[in-house]
Amino acid sequence: KSGFDEEAVPSAPTSPVVMDQRGCIYTPHVAAVQVGQPFHVQNSDPTTHNVNLRAPRNNASGNVNMGRGQAALEYVFDRREHPVHLKCDIHPWMSALVYVQDHPWFAVSDREGAFRITDVPPGSYVVEAIHEEFGKVRGRIEVEQGRSTGFALSFQAD
Repeated sequence: KSGFDEEAVPSAPTSPVVMDQRGCIYTPHVAAVQVGQPFHVQNSDPTTHNVNLRAPRNNASGNVNMGRGQAALEYVFDRREHPVHLKCDIHPWMSALVYVQDHPWFAVSDREGAFRITDVPPGSYVVEAIHEEFGKVRGRIEVEQGRSTGFALSFQAD
């Protein structure tokens, strides 16, 4: 969330983050990219979908039909945004979230909630976790050169 030197943020990777439309589901359901990193949406289904970037506040919106076998759509986000909502208007149960970060120190957790963020410069940071249903939780962490840092955040159910 904070603590990094904005002047020392590495350039965005050129390799794309890929989201697929497979079995009428966006896979993965949640993705994260760095500002300027390509984000691809592909269609592996034998049917037409559409990719509707719903009303982003900080980035361009779009609503494009995508037929079977069509080349992947590429998006490059210009600004940080949490989240960009994707929806298929043809199959209304299809939805996904993309979190656009202005630095590379982020991760999407696995099914067990574990995550790994590598190459974090030494320093004191505020880490924020965002959950689609439970909201946000923050914690502080100290990162030391050459040391692995264990860290846990917990969401409280109401």
